[in-house]
Amino acid sequence: MPNIKQFQWRWPLGAVLLLIVLSYMGFQWWLGPVIDTEVAKKLDIVQTIVASGRVQNPNRIDISAQITSTVASVQVIEGQWVHQGQELLSLNNSEAQANLQVGLASLAQARIHLHQLRDLNEPVAAQTQLLANSNLRIAEKNVSRTSALFERGFVGQAAQDEADRQLATAQAQALIQEKQWLSVQMQGSEMANAQAALQQALAGVDAAKARLAYTRILAPRSGLLIARHVEAGDGVQAGKVLMVLSPTGPTELVVQLDEKNMKWVRLGQLALVSADAYPDQLFKAEVSFINPGVDPLRGSVEVKLKVVDVPVFLAQDMTVSVDIEVHRQLAVLQIPVSAVHSAKQQPWVLLVRDHHAVKTPVQLGLQADSWIKTNEQFFTAVKAQTTANTAIRFFVALSVGFGIASVLVVSVVQRSREIGILRAMGITRGQVLRVFLLQGGLLGLGGSLLGSGIGATALYLWQHYMRNADGSVMFMLSFDRALLLQAMLLATLKGLLSAYAPALRAAKMDPVLAIKG
Repeated sequence: MPNIKQFQWRWPLGAVLLLIVLSYMGFQWWLGPVIDTEVAKKLDIVQTIVASGRVQNPNRIDISAQITSTVASVQVIEGQWVHQGQELLSLNNSEAQANLQVGLASLAQARIHLHQLRDLNEPVAAQTQLLANSNLRIAEKNVSRTSALFERGFVGQAAQDEADRQLATAQAQALIQEKQWLSVQMQGSEMANAQAALQQALAGVDAAKARLAYTRILAPRSGLLIARHVEAGDGVQAGKVLMVLSPTGPTELVVQLDEKNMKWVRLGQLALVSADAYPDQLFKAEVSFINPGVDPLRGSVEVKLKVVDVPVFLAQDMTVSVDIEVHRQLAVLQIPVSAVHSAKQQPWVLLVRDHHAVKTPVQLGLQADSWIKTNEQFFTAVKAQTTANTAIRFFVALSVGFGIASVLVVSVVQRSREIGILRAMGITRGQVLRVFLLQGGLLGLGGSLLGSGIGATALYLWQHYMRNADGSVMFMLSFDRALLLQAMLLATLKGLLSAYAPALRAAKMDPVLAIKG
């Protein structure tokens, strides 16, 4: 029977404790809610837009071959400064040299033919014409004499006809020789043909020299060679890009800005720039170009900045971070955004006056959102991904626990006779319980070791075989030993918890019923 004196002093003590709790709650209600305070400060506000981009020369020159050939030698390396007219590489020129020799031989032949017309054919044609004219005069006199004798009857008709035939032959020969003489004159056809053959040979030589010049690829302008895609012995085709030259000129930075920030960007605004390779070395740039068009796929606008003083370490295609100053206001009263209420309607803040919070309306100026709020969609996606990963891990752990429990339940059922015999021989329930708990813990530990081994093997294979074209690791993965120990510990605890119900069932089993089956 309970002791009545104990109840006599417990009731007043409980009433006192209840009164103390109620008094404390009433005092806190009288004080009101606790509100964190912030001290408003006057500071300079600088609004900037941060973006990343690349170093780019206003233009690039793709150097290619104009003929199909084989590379004989390469005189420059990637990253070398070259001057205008400097030889970059040479192609196999054996065919071009042979074509040039053929062209020179054709030119010599054309010149010899022209000299032959002037020195031999023209004098011979003149003398032949004189001979033909002499024969024509003799034939004309012979016809006159034959006609006179025929009229007097001294010769017959046959002699007259023969004289006429000789006259016609002499006239034809005289005409032919005259045409031949005219053809070898400066305006004649033979001379014109020879002149045309000479010009054709000259053109062939020029074409052969030009084709030979194509075998030497020279730098069109002075600049930095930023890419080289050819080696000696490679076969090249006409139009194939062999090298990329960045000529001397102003250095520009090209960045992509979100279109919602374009209302702040203006030409001439200054920016602080840092290269990702040299983050501690800042240099200045100026907004020089704003693309009027918007990329519909990314919702961004291309902005170019001109580097004021180009640092020596700045290289083509280097990644840079640009901080563009778009607005500056001096001595502005600043308060946290979290302290402003009803910012979209009539904003107000709680102002501390005489140790009391007083609702005070304010007029807002420039509002700066935190980077977490600006990237709210990104963090929402990350949170959703984290939630999904947590759910997957939970269900995986739950399924593993049910699996271990089911294995042990089957083990208990299959070994019920052995358990009954052991109980009959004096084994206690605690010992039976510990045996099955140990089995569950070993299952969890063994599973964690097997899974960790498979994961470590997959990690080793990934780092040694999945690499970029240059041989570097695609992305670095590290083996965390602390994580391995945590996984082993959690898996062992999971096995123990999952084995508790089957172990408890085995411990509570009646030996007589277990032996009978």
